[in-house]
Order: sequence, then C-alpha cells, then structure tokens
Amino acid sequence: MGSVGNTTQGLDKRWVDFADWSLKGNTDAFNDYYEKSQREFAQMMLDAGAFGDENISVEEAHQRLDWIYAEKLSYNYDDNVARYPHTPAVGIARWKNGAWAKGYGDSREAFDKMYGISDFIDKNPQLQFNSNDNLYRGLRTTDSELRQLYSALENGDMINMRGLSSWTVENGIAERFTETTLVGKDNPNTVVFVDTTKGRRRAMPYPYSMQDEVLVSGNVNYQILGIEKRGKNYYVKVKQK
Repeated sequence: MGSVGNTTQGLDKRWVDFADWSLKGNTDAFNDYYEKSQREFAQMMLDAGAFGDENISVEEAHQRLDWIYAEKLSYNYDDNVARYPHTPAVGIARWKNGAWAKGYGDSREAFDKMYGISDFIDKNPQLQFNSNDNLYRGLRTTDSELRQLYSALENGDMINMRGLSSWTVENGIAERFTETTLVGKDNPNTVVFVDTTKGRRRAMPYPYSMQDEVLVSGNVNYQILGIEKRGKNYYVKVKQK
C-alpha cells in the first residue's frame, strides 16, 4: 500500500491520522484503508525483525500487533508474559494492552529496555515518523516537575521522557489525556508537550490505535524552546536533539 507513505523515507501522518477518513461518511472505504495500513505495517515489522527469530505469517503478526483488542483476539496481558519472548513486537503489544494499567515493573525505562523497543525504533529509519507535522503529548505533573521544566528552559538543559513515550498527531487528543492521566492533588498541573521537530524523528507510527498515536524512542532528548500557559494548560514547545 505504497500510497499511504513512502516506506523508503519513513512513515508520515497518514499512517495514524484516520479521523479524517472516518468523517468522509464512507465507512467501507475507511475500514479498507485502516485494515490495509495495519497489514502493511505488520509486514514491515516482520521484515525489520520485530518478532525476533519467530517464523510467523503476516496474518499472525497483524494479530499480535493488534493486541489492543485483547478480547477479540483471546489474548490477555498475563498470557503475553508466558507465551512470547522479549522482542520489540511483544513489548509494544504489552505496552498497549495492560502495562499502562498494571504497571511497567520497576519503571517505564526498565520495561522499554527489557523489550528493546526504543533501540528497535532507532535502528529502523524505514519505520520512523517522517513529517513536518507536530506531535503532542498530554500529561499531568507535580509542582516540582513543572519548575524543572522552567529551569531547563532557562539553563538550556535537555529533558527526556524517561523511556518510551506515547504521542499523537492531534492536539485535542493530547489535551484530553491531561484530564484523565495521573489525576489527583499530587499532579495539579496539566502539560501538553508540542514537538515541533521537522522531518524524520526517532519515533514510529502505531496504526493499531485510534488515538492517532506515534511511539517515541526513550533514547531521545529534547530542547525546550518555550513554555506558554493558555487557559489551564502549560504548552511546552520542544525539539528533538
């Protein structure tokens, strides 16, 4: 499905931005586009070695990556641990189906390193997000963490996301995450990171999510370009270094 993106140059916004297609009113065309995008992505993941030495079909690769729909596929979070090896594909599937709710073990960074997800993204430019579109990440922070962001801006220090992180091509989705993630008195500040990097990024579109999602390597450092408070949200403009 080469019309979705130039796979020799990386993958653009169309691999994850399915909302526009769903609004066109042609459900069959949308579903066809969505399914073909996923299957082509599954083939690229197979070709890149995301499943290790396992000899599996594209269809099974597609199903494994589609673990976000656990009930439909009869897979579950605990089963993933027992049945499958520590490969990037398994890590991504666990990331999307349970780790966010049941915990990442010692930390997101440790989880990331266990499955080699960030290193896999870094080593496969054909799978990387290559676009001039912004990426957005919404979350909540403590007062101390917010002060650290301002300090990094003032001093020119780099920041990172402490492991593999989930971003989106849609600002509105990121803003909604500030309302649902880490809600509580210990995290009173709502922050939307805006990655303004142009062209290729150490990040990978994830077409199995309806959140227009891009997974960003935990090995990435960011320079803070500015912080602006609009309404209740702090918008932190960054660029990958």
